Formats: sequence, structure tokens, C-alpha cells
Amino acid sequence: MHCNACKARLAAGCLVAVLPFAALAQAPPPTTPGEVRIVDDTGAPAIFMPELEAALARARWERVATAATTNARIDVGIVFHVLSGPLGEGDLDDELVARQLAVVNDAFDAAGFRFVVAAVRRYPDSPYFAGGCFPTTESGLRMKAELAVEPKRFVNVYSCRLALPYIAGYGTLPNEFAEDDPRHGVVIDHASVPGSPAPLSLGHTLVHELGHYFGLLHTFQGGCVAPGDEVADTPAEAIAGFGCATGRDSCPQDDGDDPVENFMDYSDDACTNHFTPQQGERMRALAAIYRPGLVTPVDAPTPPRAHSSHRRP
Repeated sequence: MHCNACKARLAAGCLVAVLPFAALAQAPPPTTPGEVRIVDDTGAPAIFMPELEAALARARWERVATAATTNARIDVGIVFHVLSGPLGEGDLDDELVARQLAVVNDAFDAAGFRFVVAAVRRYPDSPYFAGGCFPTTESGLRMKAELAVEPKRFVNVYSCRLALPYIAGYGTLPNEFAEDDPRHGVVIDHASVPGSPAPLSLGHTLVHELGHYFGLLHTFQGGCVAPGDEVADTPAEAIAGFGCATGRDSCPQDDGDDPVENFMDYSDDACTNHFTPQQGERMRALAAIYRPGLVTPVDAPTPPRAHSSHRRP
């Protein structure tokens, strides 16, 4: 499991599986001089975890998760919401959005997903840009309710200023809300896209948060205690990985070194490079079970509403 911010993405996403959100958001992880620790957040209450596992068990037994058991590629449409400040800070041009999409597609290729930009919507001088986009706050919920585009059919990705160096991203789990609920989606800090300063220099924060979006937990979920992240081919890991601690074995009683190069750990972007086959299977199965509207043919969304009221007065 990984939280890019967990990388620098606060343990927002998967950490939530074991801790209530309040506990997650209270204090950032400790840092040493010169060290940036980024984590992510899903904010999903632990109650959603057993439901995910029960649904997977039913799918495997009944073979109903067709998308997970075939080689067919899953095409998913993304709507990018680019929020920026009064001086244009945070604005991502089309080339940068394309670079971020290429990173995502490269990461998810082996898992059988392909992401297509359905629309890029820009909100200059947005009141939600700086601090108002965190999705568990009143302001963040209002932002999603106002801006989300057909959440049943598209992954809504919001780029804004979160709380670096501690929180770089936030992703919801697929079973948290009804398919068409605008609270679904991923929020990333604008300084986590490709070309940003290390440790978030390669755009892996969005990869990590999309992992949560399709049902992955952090690789360190549950520490050395089974079932951990519920994925058999990710070795157990006692604590999150930061930096690039290759060769670390924090659960010596279990097979394998810590999966610090997995996208769902908190390691630096330069260190993370893969999902495992069973992580891919899990994402495909949960997409078929909880988000079937996402895996239908990708069409353009309805024309954008006027956003004049979204600017600051």
C-alpha cells in the first residue's frame, strides 16, 4: 500500500484502514533535518475494509468479476480539475497534464488499465486552491459537489495546494460511496506532478492515490500481522518505507524483503516502480464490482458549466 504523500502523502489513504481519520490527520510523521516525509490520505473508515474483502471473496468464488479474470484492457476516463492561485501558481499546462497521464498509464499498463483524458477543466484564482481542497473538510466537500463531473463514469482528479511536506494526495476507496457520489475522486498537490522537486519528482503521487481509488491498501497495512494489505504477493512490512530502503526486512519471520519499490509504499518517486500481479487483479475485480460505470466505453463528458461564480470575488 502506498500513499505518495505517504510518500509524502500522509497516510491518508490506506492508513485509514486501521486508524480513524482524526488520528491520521492530527500529527505528521517525524522528520529529520533535510528530510521530507510525504504521506497520503484516503480517510476511509475501517468499516469499509471487511466489505472490500468479502466482495473479492464472492467474486473469486462466483467468477462474477469478469474484468478481473480476463485479459481485456480496462479503459478509464479521467477529468482533470486544475485549480490555481491568484498569480497563476499551481496551474498545470496541457503538456504537463499529458506527462502526468503518461506516467499513470505506464504504471498501470501491466495491471490492464489505460487512462484517457476526457476533459481538462481549469479554475484560475480558485477559492479552493490553497487549503480549501482537502476533501474531508467542509470546503473540500463543497468543491467536489460543485466541480465533479459524472463521477459514475469518470475519475475526477483535482490538483491544488494541499499541505506539503506532509500531505501530497488523497484518494477514496471504491466502496465508500455510491457510484454517482461526487465525493469519489483523487486530490493531489500540484507540486507532486512530473518535474516537481524530489522526493515527488516523477508523478507517482497520482499513481499511488489511484491505487487507493481502485481498492489497494498500503503495503505496510497491519504491519507484520496477517492479512496485511490483503494481497498475497506483497511481502509483509512493519512500517512505511521512506527514501529508498531497498533490502530492508522489517518482518524477518515472513518471506521477502520489504516492498519499498511498490507504488503503494511511501518511498520516494525515484524508488517506486511497480504494482504486483495480484494488486492488479484486486484493482480489476473491485473496479468490476463497485465501479462498473468506469469501465464502459469512454465518451466525452457533458459540456462544462460556466464557472464564473467559482472565481474569487
